This record gives sequence, C-alpha cells and structure tokens, in this order.
Amino acid sequence: VSRKAREKIEPKLVTIAGRRKWYIRWTPLGSRTPKIASTGIEIGDEGTEPPEAIEFLNNFREQLNAPPPDPYIGELLDAYIEIKRTKKVMDLPRLQSAVKALKLSFEFVRPNNITDHLISLHTERLSVKGSPIAPDTARKEIQTLVAALNVSIKKRWITSFPEIELPEESEPREHYLSKEEFGRLIGATKSAHIRLYMLIAGASGARKKSILELKWDRVNFETRVIDFRVPGRRKTRKKRVAVPIGRGLSAELQIAKEFAETDYVIEYHGSNVQDVKKGFGLAAEAAGVNATPHTLKHTAISWLAALDYSIQKISDLTGTSTKTIERIYRKVNPEYMRDAADDLDAIINSNSIISRVQLKNKQAK
Repeated sequence: VSRKAREKIEPKLVTIAGRRKWYIRWTPLGSRTPKIASTGIEIGDEGTEPPEAIEFLNNFREQLNAPPPDPYIGELLDAYIEIKRTKKVMDLPRLQSAVKALKLSFEFVRPNNITDHLISLHTERLSVKGSPIAPDTARKEIQTLVAALNVSIKKRWITSFPEIELPEESEPREHYLSKEEFGRLIGATKSAHIRLYMLIAGASGARKKSILELKWDRVNFETRVIDFRVPGRRKTRKKRVAVPIGRGLSAELQIAKEFAETDYVIEYHGSNVQDVKKGFGLAAEAAGVNATPHTLKHTAISWLAALDYSIQKISDLTGTSTKTIERIYRKVNPEYMRDAADDLDAIINSNSIISRVQLKNKQAK
C-alpha cells in the first residue's frame, strides 16, 4: 500500500526580543500553531547567524524530516537529498536527477525487497525518447541508491538491505584529435573567445567549466601560471589545479588581456561566457572535425601520453585522475611497455632455444 508523499517541515532560526539566544521556529505537520525551541547558542554582537546555530538548525531539520518507521526507498531518497542540500554539495542537480529516475522504479519498494530483477528492470529501461538508458547513467543511478541506503544505515533509519551489484562501466570513448585536425579546428574558428578557449583547453587539458570560470586575477604572467582553483570553493572529485603555461599561450593571453572588458578570461561582448558549445560546434562543423569541448581535454592527455610523459605528471598537469590517465596511456602509448616486453621476450627466447636443442636430441635418439 503506497503512502502519500510527506510534506517537509521547514524550521528557521529566529531571535526573540529580550532574549540572548538563537531559537528555532517550526510548524508541525497538520497544525497551524508554530513551536519554538532554544538552540542554546548565544547571539553575537554582529547579530548574524553563527555556523554553530546553522549546524544545529540543519541537524534539527534532519530529525524533523527523518523517514517514518519501516520506510519506503522513495522516503529514504528524499531524506538523503535533504542531507546533501544542507551540505551544499556541488553535484546536487546530478543527484536530484538520479533520485528522480530511481523513484520511477523504487519509490514504493522497501529496502529489504530489492532484488537483482528490480535492479535489472531499472538499468535496462528505455528513456522517454524510446532509446536504452546509457550504461554510465544507469551505473550512477544505482551508485546513488547504494549511497542513500548506506547513509540510511548510518542514521539508523533502516538496519539492512541486500547486496547490490553495480552495472558494468561502459567502454570509454577514446576519440582525440590529431595535430592536423586541431590545426584545422583552430583555423575554422571565427570568434576570438572560442579560439582563446581552444588554445587554453589544448595547452592545459582543463575542463570546460574551469576555463569559463577563470578570471584574470588567477593568470600570473610573471611566473606563467594559470590557477584554475576558485578561492573558497569546496574541492570535488573533478579537481582543479594551478598549471604552468608555455610562452605561446602566455602571449595570446596578454593580447586578450589588453582588450578585456570583464574580469573573466573568456568573454563575449562585455559579458562572461556561460557555454562555448554552440560556437565550438560551428567551428568543428566548418573544419570537418568530430569534436566537442571535452575532446580537447582528452586530446591534450593523449598527446602527452604519446610523448611518453609519466602518468603522474600528466595527471598533475591536467587535473585528471591517474586511473583515467592509465586507461588512455595504455591505448595511446603501448611503447611505454616495450622494454618490459623485450625483457620477457629475451627470457622466453633463450629458454625456447634450449628446449629446441633438447627436442632435436630426443628426436635424433
């Protein structure tokens, strides 16, 4: 039997005239009368909400909106999202999208009723357009489900759930541009900001968002270093790094700086650029090149791998995990294993000569 979606209780931090502590005010479900509880945290001279009071509020909200006894998975997913929301995670939209998809299959399923069959039905479903769900999308959704259930165990909302096997990862896309293709792409670019984006992406292997959020105060022309890290921003798995740049890109950036109208390196008509997808696509089409903005990151890594730079150095320069670099490295530069292959061949060959001699002696007898 399904339960109706539970409404959320939204407690707030408040002050009360004549009192020196922060309070929480909320209205219980089904009631019109608000309630008040003290946080025990004193109001400072500045009168702003201190971190301790905000943390108290978040914990209080979590307890008020905790799933009911014997919860459905949909209720656990809602509670999981609320926790992530209060922590202001960077990938909240992705998590919300995954939760929305998971609810289609598991909203009114209890954790202990999860089966391999239900997981398969979810991961093998068709999209609204009628095409199969991408394997990576399905895998991320099930990872979100497992994460939500693990948090539910930690919070003691549930006591257990069956072991869930993640869908296999899809084969990675290995497309990258040749030097000739990159030259055609740059040559076909009509917009100065798209051209500058391409040069930075190709020379640093940085992600699109990192480049579009780059400001001039993080470009050091004296040391020739670009710092893609945004001050005060929480670190995520998609790490950003400070990287050295060559003299050619430095010269291009100095020219762009002279004509800059904003604080952003990539700008267009006096405003920072939100996306380069359209302009990049037009240039790629004109050049007859199969490429997206992300292709340039893969291209930079592939070129460095082919030049036999170490996996760690490529990882550090491009802000990419060593696991990803290793996968690309093995495909692009199998020569890095040549000395090991030659040593094995020498051992095998020397023993094969001995065995051939022994075999001939046996046949002669």
